Amino acid sequence: MTSAPIVLCIDCDMYCNNPQAPRLALCHLLDPIEGSKIAFVQFPPRFRGINPSDIYNSEFTRPYIINPEGLDGIGAVNCVGSGPFVNRKAFYGAPTQSKVNIFPGFNGDLEGALDRITMSSSKLILEAASRVTDCNYERGTNWGLTLGFRYGSMVEDFLTGFRMQCEGWRSVFCNPTTPAFLGDFPISLNFSLVQVQRWSLGLTEVGFSKYCPFIFGTKNHSLLMGMAYGFYSIWPLWAIPMIIYGVLPQLCLIHNIYLFPKVPVTFSKLGLSFKVSDPWFYLYTYLFLATYIQDFIESYYVYGINLKSWWNEQRMWLMRAASSCVFSFIELILYQIGITPDFSLTSKVIDDEQQKRYNREIFDFGVDSPIFVSLSTFALVNLVSFSFGIMKIIFIDGKLEEMLVQLFLSGFVLVNSWPIYEAMVWRKDGGRMPAKVTLISALITLVLCYASGFATK
Repeated sequence: MTSAPIVLCIDCDMYCNNPQAPRLALCHLLDPIEGSKIAFVQFPPRFRGINPSDIYNSEFTRPYIINPEGLDGIGAVNCVGSGPFVNRKAFYGAPTQSKVNIFPGFNGDLEGALDRITMSSSKLILEAASRVTDCNYERGTNWGLTLGFRYGSMVEDFLTGFRMQCEGWRSVFCNPTTPAFLGDFPISLNFSLVQVQRWSLGLTEVGFSKYCPFIFGTKNHSLLMGMAYGFYSIWPLWAIPMIIYGVLPQLCLIHNIYLFPKVPVTFSKLGLSFKVSDPWFYLYTYLFLATYIQDFIESYYVYGINLKSWWNEQRMWLMRAASSCVFSFIELILYQIGITPDFSLTSKVIDDEQQKRYNREIFDFGVDSPIFVSLSTFALVNLVSFSFGIMKIIFIDGKLEEMLVQLFLSGFVLVNSWPIYEAMVWRKDGGRMPAKVTLISALITLVLCYASGFATK
């Protein structure tokens, strides 16, 4: 309803932390050469009160800061819903498009109608405001389809920014040293995972719609932009290889099926010695080490993220793949057949207790959430697999060279899942894993381990 040329979109729990933020945004939007082509200036959402090691990766440094800096190079920074200063003309169509009548009942657009209303005609103002805020007001118009914030996905901010850029608009990323806006974040693991689940569902909706960035973005903007936005729209799909590598080799190890190259291991007085006979082993090793080393260099040396925070970030992405992304796929499938599920359960733990645990950097599992069943099953399968592998080596004269890679994968997931095991067995506080979740996960694990034996025969 505003007639202001610049619109600030911000979450209700955020506040301005840098009084220079509007000035920084206007430096871009009022630029005499490029300003008329800029749809929005995006500031990264930042949060207050995050503990030193950021155990839930609430900062989201990679999608909020690292990736947008790359997108800024091609003028296609994605809109994240909170923190953009938007050129209101971008809501009305392409930069060169003339104004159209987007609201019924007005001879012209809403801007012209509001300009004709003076402050003295308060009754007319209230009547106009009531009409505009009514849910039925936009029915039969292009609002939400080709104008305004675009509907059709749970991540309407992502879809809106993407569509604006496909129409010819540009966007700018602005990340001042003093954060422009600060807000709140989930201090519960359940809420954090449910939040990512909702984002994953929305991004996947865009990726499988007629606005798929790989096709629509490449056609209407550029190949680089299509690939960049396509990465966002399908990143929940990385849960598929994650689940495969986190479950299939482990189940095969239990049933003496070895999937990776052999690495002959010799014991001597000086320790262990390895002799690699299969060159494919070098490829697996290189891909694993290169991925983590590159990510560590970017995070630690370039962006100053401490080692513990970097480790928690890696751990949280594994947890999200095994829980949030899995449930987002389930939701997407159920939506397609007309079922609307709700996996977003409300925490029953007292907020003060949650805050104390969060400040002490302790994971909070104190909710009977189905999302924890998936996470716990994933952890238990790897624990069983690693235990079987060690017992085979010690008691059954198992061949370490055949199971080394699969044993390493189980051990790697086991180390990442250590907070889950603690919450299942040792902890007695309100944030421990509910017994019901542990029992269901254990039963599913037993079924998987037993049924996989028939599948491998």
